[in-house]
Amino acid sequence: MVRGIIEPVPHLIDGDERAAVLAAACDRILEQQGPAGLTVRAISRASGISTSSITHHLQDRERLVRVCAHVSATARTTVLTAAVIEHGPLGVLPRDHHDLPATRTWLGWLEVGRTDPSVGRWLQGPRRQQLAVLARSLDHRVPPSSLVGLEALVEGLRVSLCLPGSTLDVDAAQACLADRLLELTGSVVEPGRPWVAREDWAFPYVPGERRVSPYFVDS
Repeated sequence: MVRGIIEPVPHLIDGDERAAVLAAACDRILEQQGPAGLTVRAISRASGISTSSITHHLQDRERLVRVCAHVSATARTTVLTAAVIEHGPLGVLPRDHHDLPATRTWLGWLEVGRTDPSVGRWLQGPRRQQLAVLARSLDHRVPPSSLVGLEALVEGLRVSLCLPGSTLDVDAAQACLADRLLELTGSVVEPGRPWVAREDWAFPYVPGERRVSPYFVDS
């Protein structure tokens, strides 16, 4: 592979449906066992697709994981965007304990990406899109340098929420993020107000175009 060029996502003969099944299997394994559980045999058992079929179409575990990372990260970005549209910038965090399994899964993929650069490259695009969603929900009030720090805070809160025996609950995590947003923007975040004009979320954004975010109450 040419340095700096990302190879195309491998094509599965049975199409997107099989890719989704394999990705869902990887998601369950990551949520329950962590990255160490992502073996071809375990993915085969969880997906119901034979190891011979997987290796025939995808050659090896590395290629399989890259495909599943791409599918899962794309789905995660869609879900997170919907949550932010519905709940505002606080939608980047779990809303209740039902959201924690998906959060653990995403953190598992990030860990896989940290240990496997080829997977990490596939996660870069979705992560940039998720950061853009957060910036949009903040009406671009936060400068890029502070936005990166905000992303780190969000990831740290997600990790803390998912730790076994954690004393941090979702309400406290939401309050922590809201306090930081108040510091950065000078405005109080008002969660739970739906974004009425969904077309405002069209990508890419028009440079210089601004709309007032409904999630802020000027303090």
